[in-house]
Amino acid sequence: MPTAKDITTFRKAGQLTEAFDLATELLSAEPDNIWIKRAMGWVRYERLKVVAKNGSPDAFLAEWSALSALVANNPADETMLTNQAIWQAVSHLFALSESGKVAEVLNTVFASVQQWPVVRPSDLYSALLKAFLKAGKTWAGLGNFLTWWQLGNLRSEDYLSSLTNEGKKLMSLAEQAYIAYAKHVLLHPTPETIRALIADLEVLHTQHPEYQYPPYYQAKLLVATGSKEEAMTALLPFARRRQSEFWLWDLLAELYDDEPEKAIACLCRAVSCRSEEKFLVKARVNLARKLNAAGQLNEALTELTLAIKARQAEGWRVAENLTAGVDKLTKKRANLLADNKPLYRRYYPMTEDLLYGDMPEQIGVITFLNTEKKVAHFMVNKAITGHFNYDRIMARAQPGDAVALRLEERMGKDGKFWIPLSIKPTSQV
Repeated sequence: MPTAKDITTFRKAGQLTEAFDLATELLSAEPDNIWIKRAMGWVRYERLKVVAKNGSPDAFLAEWSALSALVANNPADETMLTNQAIWQAVSHLFALSESGKVAEVLNTVFASVQQWPVVRPSDLYSALLKAFLKAGKTWAGLGNFLTWWQLGNLRSEDYLSSLTNEGKKLMSLAEQAYIAYAKHVLLHPTPETIRALIADLEVLHTQHPEYQYPPYYQAKLLVATGSKEEAMTALLPFARRRQSEFWLWDLLAELYDDEPEKAIACLCRAVSCRSEEKFLVKARVNLARKLNAAGQLNEALTELTLAIKARQAEGWRVAENLTAGVDKLTKKRANLLADNKPLYRRYYPMTEDLLYGDMPEQIGVITFLNTEKKVAHFMVNKAITGHFNYDRIMARAQPGDAVALRLEERMGKDGKFWIPLSIKPTSQV
């Protein structure tokens, strides 16, 4: 009489059809026989391997669901089988093209692996995360998956970036995971999850300052902590550290959207940051809209034109609303300016007040100019002197001009020195 051993013999000989038919026959007679079920499980695994890379999602789902049903009562006793099955799921998710079945595959695999014991952290556990991030970019369940996976299970190697064969740098698995989880928390915020993730992102930034995007999401989370005043209080130390980043000012412009002057100031600061023009398009368009609403038509036309040029330089399609905006401003007799630097200088002090308004100002006098380097030297008194780059702040500067300064005292090898945190021209003496 055939037994479970005969199923295994057929399977190891590569006779999957015979193994499957025999296992099906024996299971129908003894549905609770653990040895027959295990033998069938490995047959199902071999069939799963066949469809994992090249099979259809429907074929994969059928084999996966059948295998999952076989181990449902005792998953802890079938760890070797379930681990091997998860590797096949990883393979299938990486091979899966965009289709209407992606969400179904992700939901089905996730429902199973939640019940299966997996060593964490481990190569397999990280591979599962990588596969879900790759296939689940638009999957509604990705946030729940990340909550279950728990980012504390990342391995040290998951924090390392890698290179493609063409030499392009790829984002580390850890950075991808934190960004995806931050997006989920922002969509479904609670005070507890926001606070915990802000703290985690602060640690991540300290340990990996080379990561570009986590600080942006940290800032977004800070904004989500409460009212505008509470958000700005929480955001202030972060904003002071990241003030050279265009996206920080773009974010602050959102925060002050109901205060047009402050929003314009933030957007002016955003487009003044040293960044590739392609990254400034959104900020320039938003700035143009607000300038138009404020009646600053020439400046609005200039920003909109710069945004269109940046899109054209990248070979991107120029939306009809942008060209229509240029036409409307032209009909209003707006004139294209050489640049908007005077506008940026006019609003620059307002952004400094947003960052450092809680600090006292001191009045200094410009004592000397290096016009070649655009550097002005100043003196507050005999003990307090320093210098700053004046090009972004004032169109012209002269020795004897008064400036209002907020200064930070620091220690160097030669003793104390002062760093100007904010500078603006003043008539005070």
